Amino acid sequence: MTFDKYPHGDVREHGDTRIDHRDKVAKIFFDLRDLGLSPEQRERFIFLLGPRYNEGHQVKIVCRQFMTFQENYLRALEQFREIYWESKRAPDRCATLSRNPYRREKILKKLYGRTKEERTASKALLQSEMEEHFKKIDEEHMNKEIDHKPSKESVKRRQEIAQRRAKLGFNDKGATEMEDEVIDKIEYMKHLNNL
Repeated sequence: MTFDKYPHGDVREHGDTRIDHRDKVAKIFFDLRDLGLSPEQRERFIFLLGPRYNEGHQVKIVCRQFMTFQENYLRALEQFREIYWESKRAPDRCATLSRNPYRREKILKKLYGRTKEERTASKALLQSEMEEHFKKIDEEHMNKEIDHKPSKESVKRRQEIAQRRAKLGFNDKGATEMEDEVIDKIEYMKHLNNL
């Protein structure tokens, strides 16, 4: 993003009689390709630009609303920011992939291969790699569950909580071990009061 300031002209203050205000006009130039917008976001950005857009990548925002360059520059930046964030609200999915069948075919051929045999082979390879990856993750989770055995103290504590709940009248369907956050919290509060 660049800006432009008129360096010459009548910069003396003449009150209402001054007619040359070129040094107070702020111009911001930017390239639409540098904004990183999806096609739908770009369409929305262009729509919000309105008559400022002139069928190219280079866009200019001009502000001459205020009597100083700094105020005009900040206002132009504010306009750019508002338009940019409003355009980012549009979906970022690739619209041309769903709208244009030729573009979709080109992308699929680039990803999976040019011929039908290459595409089916690469899709099968990707599917097998995904299945292997899922099996590996499942095995890691199973190993963690097998390695994790509760200690004797935690088993004894859970049995004690189950007995307390039974005395209080809770129906735990005959469970011999139980966890109860409320009992833990009460004991913790008692411990804090004893300190």
